[in-house]
Parts: sequence; C-alpha cells; structure tokens
Amino acid sequence: MAVIYHRVMQMTDQEAMLESLNMYYTFNFSPIFLHSNNRYALADGEQHTRYVPEINQFVSDFVDRIPLNVHYFLKLDDAEVDILKRTLIAMTASTYIYKKDVTSRVNRFLLDANLNLKEDQLLKRDVEDTVDHLFMNSDVDFLKDMHDEIVNGYYNVFIQLIQQRAPLHRVNVVLVAEQSYMGYLDLLTDLKGIRYVNISMQDADLKDADMIITTSSIELPDDVNPQAVMFKWRRNADSDHYGRMYGILRELWLQKSTECD
Repeated sequence: MAVIYHRVMQMTDQEAMLESLNMYYTFNFSPIFLHSNNRYALADGEQHTRYVPEINQFVSDFVDRIPLNVHYFLKLDDAEVDILKRTLIAMTASTYIYKKDVTSRVNRFLLDANLNLKEDQLLKRDVEDTVDHLFMNSDVDFLKDMHDEIVNGYYNVFIQLIQQRAPLHRVNVVLVAEQSYMGYLDLLTDLKGIRYVNISMQDADLKDADMIITTSSIELPDDVNPQAVMFKWRRNADSDHYGRMYGILRELWLQKSTECD
C-alpha cells in the first residue's frame, strides 16, 4: 500500500507510510472488520512501530509524561492504556495527513453526550505543556505545524476519558429512609457503584442534593434544595423502577457536566 502511494501520488516515504496507515485504520475501524489469514501479518503494535515509529514513540512519551497518571487517576489497566495509545496514534496520523483534527470533528457527530463538556483549563494546560516539551525533544518536526490541532485533539480524548472514568462533576444523591436501612442495602450498593454519584444519608446534605430518594413513610425537613429531583423508592423495586432512577441520574450528570446548565 505504501509503495502505491509513493509511486502514484509522488509522496515522500514518510508521507506514504502515514497514508497507508490511515487506510489501515479506515479498514479496521469500519463496521465490518477485515482479518488477514496471512501468518506474516503484523499485530497492531508492530504496525505502529514499523510504519510510524516517530508518532508511536511520541504518543508513548506523551502518555508517560502527562501529569495525569492514567493508571492511578483513571484506573486504566495495561490493555486500556494500549487502546488509549492506539487512539492517539490514529488521531496524530490523520491530523498529519489531513492537516486538521478530523477525529474530534467526527466524534462531535458520534458522541452527542460529550459535545459541550465544560472546559478543564488545568487539563488543557497539562496537555499543551507536555506536547510542547516533547516537540523540543522528539524527532517529530513534521508535526509541529499542527501543534494546536494535536493539543486540541489530545485534550478532547482525555476530557472524554475523564468524564467516563473519573468524573469531575458528580450528582449528589441523598437517601432518606427509615433508620434500619437493611431493606435499602441493595439500592445503596448500586448507587455507590456509579462513578458519577455521591451518595449520602445525612440530613445536612439535603441542601446541596441534586436528587433525593425517599420512602413513602418519611417526611423531609425544611432545609432542602428546592431544585432537587424527588424520587419515591419502593421496597422490592423491579427493574423498571431501577431503570427510571438510572435514567434520571444520568440526565442530571450530563446537565452538570456540560455548558448548558
């Protein structure tokens, strides 16, 4: 593939390799995946090392050097970090080829929930500082003209990743139930398992609650957030009741996470 691009389109070797890599991603990220039976076919990681070694090294250095610790803060395992790197490699290669961050533009149509995420200035500064440092010390002069596109693209990947793995904006939920909460232990367990939920059973937290889950036998005190969503909980709640609660929680989370408050 690279040889064809080199001869027909009169590209340099490096440009031809990048163009062939772009075709590789086009085929692999389409709805129907093509698998080669060739026993000599290279694995994904080997493809990156062979065809775009500079970009592969640049992305690896970026993930290692960015102040955001992906293993600790985002709790990514090695396989997930590898997926993150492949995403950044694809984004960097396509940005170089098209001279713009096409990946983020496509994602705006595919990921409506992340369209208007509140900007994280600290994260953006960390991304830009890391990219600037690597540009001074890496063999990627051919990328420097796309500085702003790469910074914005990397930032968009990480802000969406943080939104899913370590949300900056959480839904404050207060459960108001009888003193014996054993009947609601399953509910508490489920709520604590949602990354974007802060769960409390303290009356003092009612004034800051986004959602208040109550039982039919409990009256609320006066000091309650008037904007909080009230949700009546039933013992032995069925899946539909859980589903309604999850739907409301997710909608509240998206509202708190986006610019459209």
